[in-house]
Formats: sequence, structure tokens, C-alpha cells
Amino acid sequence: MLVKNQIYEAEITDYTAEGQGVAHIEGCAVFIPNAVAGEKVRVRVEKAQKTWAAGKIVEILEKSPHRVNRECEVAKLCGERYSMDIHGFAKDSVFTIEEQSSDSVTFCLRQTPETLRQYPFRFTFRVRYALRGWTVHVTYSVCNEDEKELPFGIGGHPGFRVPLTGSTGFEDYKLCFSQPCLPDRIGFTGDCYLNGQTECFPLEDDTTIRLRHELFDEDAIVLKNMARCVSLCSEKTGKSVTVAYPQMPYLGIWHMPHTDAPYVCIEPWASLPSRQDVVEELSCKSDLIHLAPGAKYENQWSITITEEKECMM
Repeated sequence: MLVKNQIYEAEITDYTAEGQGVAHIEGCAVFIPNAVAGEKVRVRVEKAQKTWAAGKIVEILEKSPHRVNRECEVAKLCGERYSMDIHGFAKDSVFTIEEQSSDSVTFCLRQTPETLRQYPFRFTFRVRYALRGWTVHVTYSVCNEDEKELPFGIGGHPGFRVPLTGSTGFEDYKLCFSQPCLPDRIGFTGDCYLNGQTECFPLEDDTTIRLRHELFDEDAIVLKNMARCVSLCSEKTGKSVTVAYPQMPYLGIWHMPHTDAPYVCIEPWASLPSRQDVVEELSCKSDLIHLAPGAKYENQWSITITEEKECMM
């Protein structure tokens, strides 16, 4: 068993379904956020269990050529510039458990000195998960506790193992939208910023994307103008996963580029990243949510597991 707060050297060899790096130290699997396969790192163990551990990079000894700079000046407010990780601060923050029952839990995050350094607003952010049958209902709520307007972006990052069963393979699966649509693909730079370009992304029969690993060689597929419900399914199995996101105008579909990763992420978003080489003024960014002082915002989406033969709703 590894020792908490001890620093170890390791090589990142794989990824989890959520995109965390995986290393093996003394026979123990260690899950490390913001790690890239092939890198050699020094990692501090932050949580240690008998067969697994969670850690954080303290030094990159050998950097992968696929690594990009994840932190830069991305925004400004009233002329003041702020630096923030490209995926925001919530994923690295410690939430408290505010409510818990046999089939639901609510996590809560409020501003801290660390969040204020990146994002100068007072807020309360709650995430509630409620299990109803075979559906997980996710509710995001944001309260503006500040005296000024609160601009923010929000979205989910669920990942699913593919194949869903041992008798099928990755390319047996497809993503089926709940109704015919003509989505557009939003263009991104190699550093995961907007490049200002949008192009039509035709679907098979106006409903379907067939999975293959090469789809993600240019990183995530980010869509707009798509149906607000999509199922991961296969003709070879009755098992499927359906993600419904009625309040999310964007959908990211991703796995680690240039790999045969055994998962796909289906990510509903309510907002978009910044533009390449532009320090955005938060108060003017049109795709953000702008919440008045004292107001509350709520967004609900869901994940349903089913054994039904039909994968579309």
C-alpha cells in the first residue's frame, strides 16, 4: 500500500474513462488528473487505498509531445486579467456534501481564496445526483451571492466504457440522436480554443454517428444545433446508455486522440471555451450564462441505462 503525501516517480501508461492518467506504482494503480500517457512524472499520493491511489503531479520529468499549456490568460473583467485552467476550477475543487439519502446526494461549492484568484465572484454552486430507477438525474444550480452580474459556463463530462458488453467491440457501437437533425461542428485549435470556424457535420440518416477510433484524431467533436438527447447503442446488444440534456446547446464527443481508448465521453455543455489568442471580457462573452445579483440558475440533465432493444427514445 502506498503512503499518503509520499512522492513517487512513475510513468503514465493509460487513461481512465474520465481522461485521468493511470500509472502503476508498486503494483498499485494510481489515478492522476492532467497527466498525458507516455510522460514520466513525480506524483504526490493524496489518497491511498489497498489496490489504488489518487495523486497529483508535482513535477513532469519527461513531457509528452501531445501536452499543451492548460493555463494561460483566458479572461478579463473590467480590464483586470485572470488565469484559469481551460476546463475551469470546479473539477479541482473540494465540494462538501450538503445532503445525502439512499438514492440522492447534493454536493456544494462556494468561493474560496483559490477560486477568487481565478474568478473574482462570490457564488454557491450545487450539484445534485438523484437515482430514479435506471436513470441518474443531474441538477446543477448556481446562486449569485455577489453584488455584480455573475458570468459563468457549465457542463458535464461523463464517460462510458465501450464496448458495453464483452461480446462486442468499439466499432460495433454508434451514437443515435433522438430525432433527425443537421448539426454543425464547432472548430477548435490544437490547444483546445475556438478557431472561429463552424462547418456542417452530416449524420448518417440525419441521426447517427458510427464510432471508430479515428473520429477523435483531431480531438473532440463539439456540436451545436443537434437533438438534445443521444444514445450509445449497438445492434449486437440490447444494452444502451442515453444522455438527455434539454437545456444544453452544445455537445462534446471525445476520447483520447490517436489511441484505441475503450471509452467515449458524451459531454453536454451550456457554454464554450475562449477564442485562440483572445483574452475574453467575461461580461461580453455571449455564450456564457449571465446571472443577476441574488438570482439563481438551474440546469437538469440525465443518464439512463437500458436493456431495451431500441436505442433511440
